[in-house]
Amino acid sequence: QIGPESRELGAYGSQALPMTQSAAERIAGLLWPNATPGVRGKAILISIQYNLNPLNNEVHIISFKRMDGTISEAVVLGIEANRKMARRRTPYSYLDGPRPMTSTEMEDMGEDPKEKLGATCTLVTPQGAHFPGYGFFGRNEIFQGGDKGNSRWNMVAYRAERNALKRVMPDAELHAPVGMVIDGVYADVTEIIQ
Repeated sequence: QIGPESRELGAYGSQALPMTQSAAERIAGLLWPNATPGVRGKAILISIQYNLNPLNNEVHIISFKRMDGTISEAVVLGIEANRKMARRRTPYSYLDGPRPMTSTEMEDMGEDPKEKLGATCTLVTPQGAHFPGYGFFGRNEIFQGGDKGNSRWNMVAYRAERNALKRVMPDAELHAPVGMVIDGVYADVTEIIQ
C-alpha cells in the first residue's frame, strides 16, 4: 500500500515519479552548492529532460583542472543513466560480460594486448537481438579516482558496457548535451578537484 508519504519521497509502485523542476533544483542545491549557476542549471535541465536522479548517481558535476591551469566544470552522466535510458528503449539482459577480452579477441580488433586492456560486453533483448560492446584502456594510461576505488579495469568495463548500450539505442536519448562522459578520455585534464 502506497501512502502520501511515499509519494512525497518519489516512490510510486515500481516506477519513480518524474523528476520535477523543484525537486531537481533542490537536489542540485544540496549536491553541488559551489557549482557555477550555468553548469548547475545544465545538470537540472538534463535531470528533468531525461528523468534522471543525481541522488542515484545518474548525473554528476565534476570540477577539474585543465592543462593551462584553469578550473572547469562538466555535467557528466553516470553509467546508471545509460542503463536507465536503454531500459526505456527496450528490455535487455547481459549475455556476456563485461569481461576481459582474450589476447586473440584483442588482436582480432587490431589492439595490442601488451599495450591495452580490453573488455567485451554483450547485451541481448527478449527478441533475441545481440548487441556487443567493446572497450579499451591503455595499460599505462592515467585515470582519475584511484583513491576512491576506480581502476583501469573499471574504465575498460564501463567503456565496453556503454558501447553495447549505445548499440541497443543508437538514435535515442544518449545524445544528452553533456560536457563529457565519466569514463571519457581526459586528455586536457591534469587533476579532478571534486
